[in-house]
Amino acid sequence: MRRAVWASFLHSSEDRDSAHMFCPKGKESWCRWRVAQAEGKTLQERKKPLLSGIPFEKLNLIKAVYADLASPELLRKCLKGRTQNANESLHGRLWKKVSKDKYAGLFRTQFTCEVTILNHNFLKQDLHFLSSLGFPVSRHSIDGLHRQQAVTKRSMMASSTPKKKRKVEGNEVEGKEDDSYSAGAF
Repeated sequence: MRRAVWASFLHSSEDRDSAHMFCPKGKESWCRWRVAQAEGKTLQERKKPLLSGIPFEKLNLIKAVYADLASPELLRKCLKGRTQNANESLHGRLWKKVSKDKYAGLFRTQFTCEVTILNHNFLKQDLHFLSSLGFPVSRHSIDGLHRQQAVTKRSMMASSTPKKKRKVEGNEVEGKEDDSYSAGAF
């Protein structure tokens, strides 16, 4: 798996043999260089490799992200089947508000993402989040927060059956199961 992670980084850097050493071999490869090699053709090099326009210091930052993705600790979690995304709750809230099945437009999708993130962080960070944005903390905002948290807690406590839990999480639309979103499915 480490080879696969590094393959995508090196693949984008240059069109030479050493840049594609981790790319899968054969005609079915996603790497155009390896496909050309398997077919016995000579691949015309790109005028500019994909990552050539990125400044060296930025390229090192990207490389650090790849190093984190290829870390043995992270990959061990994947091998044990623990691939659950930590943001599943946030994603579920988002897809409850904006359907994946209907076109919503860029502005609406961006706005809904921002509102969902704000709501998600607001419930997690209480009033510290709003005060860090410069909003005054008043008695009304504290009361509103407590009411919203109480409603959320009641709805979660009341949803004892799996069907009710799915509905609270937003995985059920108008009484039928929505297969477009499922936890850990990627």
